[in-house]
Amino acid sequence: MVSDTDSKTRKPSRLLWRLYTSYAILIVVMGSAFGLLTREHFSDNPEAAGKIILLSCIVATVLALILGNLLQRKVSGQLEPLTQVAEAYSRGDFSQRAPLILDSETDRLACALNSLADDLQEQIGSLRAEHNRLRVILGGMKDGIVAIDNGERIVLINPIASRLLNIDHRSNRGREILEAIRSNKVNDLLLNTLRTQRPSESEFQMITPLGERTIVAYTSPLMDASQEVTGALAVFHDITEVRRLEMVRQDFVANVSHELKTPITAIRGLAETLEEDPSMASDTRVRFTRKITKQSHRLSLLVSDLLALARLEEHSGSDGFAPMDLRTVVQERITSLSRLETHQIQARVTSDLGKQPLLVLGEEEELRQAIGNLIDNALKYTPADGEVQVSTGITDDKVHIEVRDSGIGIGTEHLERIFERFYRVDKARSREVGGTGLGLSIVKHVCINHGGDITVKSEEGAGSVFRMQIPLIPSKKIHAAPQN
Repeated sequence: MVSDTDSKTRKPSRLLWRLYTSYAILIVVMGSAFGLLTREHFSDNPEAAGKIILLSCIVATVLALILGNLLQRKVSGQLEPLTQVAEAYSRGDFSQRAPLILDSETDRLACALNSLADDLQEQIGSLRAEHNRLRVILGGMKDGIVAIDNGERIVLINPIASRLLNIDHRSNRGREILEAIRSNKVNDLLLNTLRTQRPSESEFQMITPLGERTIVAYTSPLMDASQEVTGALAVFHDITEVRRLEMVRQDFVANVSHELKTPITAIRGLAETLEEDPSMASDTRVRFTRKITKQSHRLSLLVSDLLALARLEEHSGSDGFAPMDLRTVVQERITSLSRLETHQIQARVTSDLGKQPLLVLGEEEELRQAIGNLIDNALKYTPADGEVQVSTGITDDKVHIEVRDSGIGIGTEHLERIFERFYRVDKARSREVGGTGLGLSIVKHVCINHGGDITVKSEEGAGSVFRMQIPLIPSKKIHAAPQN
């Protein structure tokens, strides 16, 4: 029978034995070919036990490496397609999509990559569309645009600006402005705006491939979302035509004022003289009355020509045009002008109109006035022993009316301006013969409105040749006219 004391002392020994045994069993399980380790092995042969433990650790390590390698290959095999897709995205190819593997830990990553690709593709498409829209807008603008960054390099230049500045808008992006643009005025405007960070406006003359142009430049600093200046922008507006029209308008107003003032002043002076001197001699009164009549007639002609010119400028379409035989119109104008006694010295008028009808589409009264102005102008500047020849014909589907005179001619320096309003080669002679200075301008507008043109060839002292051309009615329209 065992006492209570013995039973108490044996309990720890049994517990330790069980721990050793459990430990030994664990080693045997991991390496069953190496035997069983008991408490006696530790106490009787510790060296052998250590070898067994070492060998077991080596085997366990090898097994762990093998299992890790297999796991690594498995994970690498799943990540390889994702890596290829990510590399495609880095090259800008967002058409690739990551494959999904069922029950794979990489599915979440693949879904995230695909979602990112969709978002990026949509955003890049929007940016490209916006870029193309901006490019079309900039390319279609009539104003030139140049933008530079803080490094004074060109970041934007549209085709209009490249033509004005005579530089290529593609190859000069990224270049410094002082190297790319040769205009000191343009460079100073942009660099000054970049330094002062304030907008400005300037008008200046610039020599361009199109000739000398008047430019208005508007400059402004470029700012980012945080209101930090990132560069400068300049907009160049070509106002050459505007300035030319302003000068034409000013000259026109001045000329009209002068032309109206001259006869009005003469009429007023003569009328006041008649009024203040009731006892004026009869022959003097008659002479004054004739002068008043002449000046009032000149004033009436001037007003009529001004109204006709305004009507021609307003009516620039083909509304009201009708088919007509221009040969008949020319013949009527020659006959009516030949019968007039407005010229004290009348030159001889000859004509060669042929027999072929000259069918055109036009406004008869406008064409009648234009032809009359040409013949009348030739008669005014041709001496009595001279001759005015009027001929018609067809050249390149156009009807031409040619008025040739043997008059005083026109100097070559005046030919470019001869069709301007109130322009006179010899102002004294023009007023003497009663010209308004608007006759040839009216002819030019009539030709333009009818789709034709007017040319002149002349030498001083050798006469002049005015050639007016109007498009001939096509044969199809001629046959269709009776049905209409």
